[in-house]
Amino acid sequence: MIPNRFAISSVPLFTVLNNLPATPATAAQKQAEFDQIAKQKRNYRAGWYKQFCKLVMQEADIDRQRDHHIDSFYKELIALYSTRRGFQKEFDQFPAAAQIALFDMIFNLGATKLKGQFIKFNAAIKSEDWKTAGIESYRPHVSPGRNNYVNQLFLSANSKSATTQP
Repeated sequence: MIPNRFAISSVPLFTVLNNLPATPATAAQKQAEFDQIAKQKRNYRAGWYKQFCKLVMQEADIDRQRDHHIDSFYKELIALYSTRRGFQKEFDQFPAAAQIALFDMIFNLGATKLKGQFIKFNAAIKSEDWKTAGIESYRPHVSPGRNNYVNQLFLSANSKSATTQP
């Protein structure tokens, strides 16, 4: 989520004293921490990287950042999946399971890749073929468990759509 060592400067990070956030970290401390984490193996769960961290965020800052990202992803999803772009329904009218799956996809890929690289996936979404969307949601760099989770969400959306059709 932090693209480079210079972007980390705007993140509210703190030094730790007695397992609590203490003083605001300097830009140099933040960049050193970014560099340390960037050297590590990739594609581990976030908790694994904690062993390399000396700085922390306050809970209120974490909540604010999470909410900002969710709002941003939501705005991108409603812009991408809209009747103005040829979809049968607006994003908010998709089955809840499909909405959750799309949040996972945009979180992982970003709007540009989701729109530009998942052509068959988006064609399936456009025709509300949730089963095919699940198949086409496969991302090679994502764990099998997470790919299966997203696929199952689309299958769930498919079964709910089938039961609500006239």
